[in-house]
Amino acid sequence: MSLLIPLGLLGLLGVVGLIIIYIIKPNFQQKIISSTYVWKLSLKYRKRRLSTNKLRNIILIICQILILVSCAVILSQPVLVIKAQEDKSERIIVIDSSSSMRASVDGETRFERAVDKAVVLANETFDSLGIVSIIIADDVPNYLVRRAGSDARTSAVNSLIELKGDFAENIDISCSYGSADVDAAMTLASEVVEENPGAAVIFITDKTYDALPDGVTLVSVRSDFEWNAGILNATAELYEGFYKVTVELACYGRDSALDLTVTVNNANIDSVVTEGKEIVLTENGLRCPDGVIQTVVFKYELTTDEVSDGNVVYHEIGANKFYSYGSICVTLTDSTGSLADSYSLDDVFWIYGGTKERIKVQYASSLPNPFFQVMLNVIRDNFANDFDVAITFVKPNESPELSGFDYYIFEHKMPDELPTDGAVFLVDPETAPKNAGFKVNGVVKYSDINTPLSSVADDDPLMANLIPNDLTVSSIENIVLSDSSDYKVLMRSSVDDKPVLFYKNEPGKLGFVNQIIVLGFSVHYSNIVMKNDFPLLMMHAFEMFFPATVSKNAFNVYESVEINSRTGEAVVSGPSMEKPLTVKEFPYKIKFEIPGAYSIKEETYTGKNISQELFVRTPAEESNLFAVGENFTDPYKNKDKIEFYKDLLFYIALALVALLFIEWWLQSRDNM
Repeated sequence: MSLLIPLGLLGLLGVVGLIIIYIIKPNFQQKIISSTYVWKLSLKYRKRRLSTNKLRNIILIICQILILVSCAVILSQPVLVIKAQEDKSERIIVIDSSSSMRASVDGETRFERAVDKAVVLANETFDSLGIVSIIIADDVPNYLVRRAGSDARTSAVNSLIELKGDFAENIDISCSYGSADVDAAMTLASEVVEENPGAAVIFITDKTYDALPDGVTLVSVRSDFEWNAGILNATAELYEGFYKVTVELACYGRDSALDLTVTVNNANIDSVVTEGKEIVLTENGLRCPDGVIQTVVFKYELTTDEVSDGNVVYHEIGANKFYSYGSICVTLTDSTGSLADSYSLDDVFWIYGGTKERIKVQYASSLPNPFFQVMLNVIRDNFANDFDVAITFVKPNESPELSGFDYYIFEHKMPDELPTDGAVFLVDPETAPKNAGFKVNGVVKYSDINTPLSSVADDDPLMANLIPNDLTVSSIENIVLSDSSDYKVLMRSSVDDKPVLFYKNEPGKLGFVNQIIVLGFSVHYSNIVMKNDFPLLMMHAFEMFFPATVSKNAFNVYESVEINSRTGEAVVSGPSMEKPLTVKEFPYKIKFEIPGAYSIKEETYTGKNISQELFVRTPAEESNLFAVGENFTDPYKNKDKIEFYKDLLFYIALALVALLFIEWWLQSRDNM
């Protein structure tokens, strides 16, 4: 047992005080009683109870002494030590592996300097027969070495040296291109601290912190000769039919004059199969004060409100306007035509997504519906960032095309046979095409014009935010699905259980109807439009048939990228892959570890090639080589009495209560 507050034992002075009180306590006053009988009777009772009174008094004194001792022990906080500091010295070395550690001076990176410092610290610890743990702090921190003793010196030191790579063998340093999860690294360190509370944590990094947890020592690997100018972000967005390019850049460590070049490749092309022209936009001599973010905007025509100020520069491009592009390369240089800063990973930025895949849509109806016309225009606008949606409205007296489109919508009157080279949406089919997989046996009219529908699969993506119980119909097509049909039914009539909404989405071989949705009633005989469920259904249908491959065209290193597919198979390639990755399960999530351009390619069952490029960059915050980091997790947060000691206060308090009860009981027995 140990005492956390030994001074609490001063409470034992109360025992001395108790003894003194008993010594100076006056005895009962003796009196002479005249009556011999009473006197003799008193003596008789006294002789009979003398032994019992003495025993009670002795026990009472012992209880009172133990009560005072218990109070003194409680003040000193008694504990049982369950985790003790080891006699050997121990160091936990945490090496920052964020992308900014790749900044270099005279060919040596910060990360290499950090490794050299770690080697020195490890050898010092091993020389004193101590214990060393080494943690690499990247996006998912891990132990390089865990609690290695001096007998493992060679292995531990060699593991550190290998982190520096080998320039002659073209082996890169083991420093990441993303941001470090310092909190997770310190949580790993706390695991060792729990085993040895006396272990020292040494954090080797290029950042500074306003405050450090007690016990953590920071070792800086910055150099006074470092500086960086970098592109933090770049975007291209359509504005009144032409693209506007916005570039954010900054300089850290010095004031500089920089040249910004924006090269637009394959500008003004109508499809991916043609080649456009190259457009070069420049902004030279741009003043960049240390630590101040500058924004440069290249735009076709400027408004009166768009005037350059200290931190924003507007550049009117006039005749160099462009409405599409294959890719845009943004580069940063100085007056010499290069950029000899300490960190080169942010000197170039690529923008993709300027050439949209064209989705050809055909709408054919024997009674054209303005709801469909409006919704198709809404879909075109909402998906403009991902697709170029071209809509063809077939006149009632014209025959629709049965090939050459990606998305066919037929309402009321159906073709004899459905097209097989695209997705199909059938609305209120009066007849069943030969290859539809169902039959139409006339029309079912309900006596109740507000006959409700019932949902069969609320969890299906097509049903997201739809409320089938609020939908009603007055008549439906009497549709009978064939036995071999693989349709998934989503809604039925609540009266006769007939299917009114069903689909299948299985992109496959050419010559088969693989993607089809059937709505078995006219929107004119339902409240589906009034309930806003119709627009949702139209949007969900387009998203299901034509999912965007990725949500955007630029990602950070280690950022999760969700890949979707229209074909069931995609091939991903890029700098972090030795060979292309074939993906067959979607949505597929992946993280890219190396910056650069990546490509995702698919081929539809109709032979259409789909290619999506994206740019993976180092995080913008890593460009600031002199950043002040936020407070991180304290690795010693669990170093308290709860973790390292078993508290005995409960047991002492329990004994104190028992003693107080015994003392009270003895005091109440004055007539014993």
